[in-house]
Amino acid sequence: MLYYQSNKTDFLLSNFESHVNLPNEMSRKYNETRLFGYCLNSEDYFRNEAIDEDCFSALKKQNIDLSGVFLALNLNEHSAELVIDPLCQFNIFYYSDGTKFAVSSCLEALSKYVALKDINVTYLYDQIAYQSPMRGETILKDVFYIQFDDISYNQSSRKEFTFVDSHPLISINRPDYDKYDHFSFSDLKKLYAQRLNSRANVVANTFDKVSLQLTGGADSRLAVSSFSKFDNIECYVYGNGESQDRLIFEEIIKARNISPATNVRFIGQSLSTPYRIVKGLKDSNFLKLNNLNTYMNGPIPGDAKYCKITGYYGANISGGVALPPSDTSSNARLKNIPEHLFTYHDYVEEFSQRNNKLRPSAINDLFYINNRGKSHYAAHSIAENKNVASIDILYDFLNLLLVKKCPYSDWEIDKNAISIDLIYENDKALALFPYDNRAVPKYRLFEDIPLINCFDGYRFQSKKVKDFDVVRPQVEFENYGFLVKGSEFLSTQEMLNLSELNEIAKSYDGLSYLTQQADIQANIYLYFLLAQKFLQS
Repeated sequence: MLYYQSNKTDFLLSNFESHVNLPNEMSRKYNETRLFGYCLNSEDYFRNEAIDEDCFSALKKQNIDLSGVFLALNLNEHSAELVIDPLCQFNIFYYSDGTKFAVSSCLEALSKYVALKDINVTYLYDQIAYQSPMRGETILKDVFYIQFDDISYNQSSRKEFTFVDSHPLISINRPDYDKYDHFSFSDLKKLYAQRLNSRANVVANTFDKVSLQLTGGADSRLAVSSFSKFDNIECYVYGNGESQDRLIFEEIIKARNISPATNVRFIGQSLSTPYRIVKGLKDSNFLKLNNLNTYMNGPIPGDAKYCKITGYYGANISGGVALPPSDTSSNARLKNIPEHLFTYHDYVEEFSQRNNKLRPSAINDLFYINNRGKSHYAAHSIAENKNVASIDILYDFLNLLLVKKCPYSDWEIDKNAISIDLIYENDKALALFPYDNRAVPKYRLFEDIPLINCFDGYRFQSKKVKDFDVVRPQVEFENYGFLVKGSEFLSTQEMLNLSELNEIAKSYDGLSYLTQQADIQANIYLYFLLAQKFLQS
């Protein structure tokens, strides 16, 4: 028998009953067909809503062609079927002891349901030592998240996931990942550009106002190239007349007749107090302990028909990703740790060997998607995707194929050559506009474009530009019971319990080398201790 509980944004599914109250008013349901997160196709936009079975069937059939960070679930009294976004970026956590299992989008709920309290020191070590990869690990011992490889390859999954995946009560839909294998790079470019324009059309017609960050970089330009024809679009960028990003922004909006935002309405608050840190950890499912600095941690101010196009697109079309280096001698944080304690070496080697027929940039790409690197799916984006306060039209499985089939060098891919080609599909002038620090080599041959080094070290002169006004979200911070009254005024050093840290470090050799570093103690460990206290309270 299946036991299922949900609310508007989260679910928990298990094959055993637990008499506990789950957070955020999650309640028991017996039948439900619902989409969590957000999903875009060529005609519709879904977000945290009940859907009918015809819609569920369509999502299942079209899965490889969809964009977004979502999970669609169809539950009846006998079984549950899951449709996960094609890149598997929606948070799905699982636990199994080989007999019992629990699957949830909320780590806190899963922790309470299964009564799990033990902290996973391997995950903590990953976060402190090299910040990536997380390799499917979570802050809770024996709890993991579903990775892209679990769904797309189904060949190297953990035994815990294999048990869930093969259980007769659950069916996990696998997209048709071979559908576009025969497409050429040129065909993929055209198809991808068409999809972006279709998604932009859906978003622009769904919301009264659409806000885009425009730094001048290849990823933000790519989004703008699909949106710029609509009259309800506004762009912004952080910085003033001393910032090259801001100066580039000013030149682009003037040249392209794009409206600037009246203010920046989507920004998080610095997590500078224990209350805010705990809320940030809770909202983000305790992921990314090292970059929970600012994120969208409150409701969208004003009109609910206002949408942000997120600034985190993923590096899979823009380059800039790499496998973790095996040589750690030049890293001051890691150089004193014995090599045998670097537990990612075996993981990276196995991953590389399994994909050894791919070019290096494509291997890096897959590694990045699987492990959600430092910038990808970052702190504020985690919370925004859950609350659907932002949308990313660029997420697409085709990105992986574009890198795999790109005829250019890996170096050119790393310098955003693919994105430049894609922008050119929509807007030649926008693709060729000069900007700083995005060098494409002079021998780079654009399709139908004269030979030109259009990105070689161009800099704008500083000028007086007023920074955008910032409207911060209104946030109600819960008074968590384990935080004493007034603790929000305590400094980081006063919050730390170094003896407690040392006890934790003893349980894992690698941590003992890191506890001696003050910057580590004052940052990651503070977050970790608060997460530990929250999960154990």
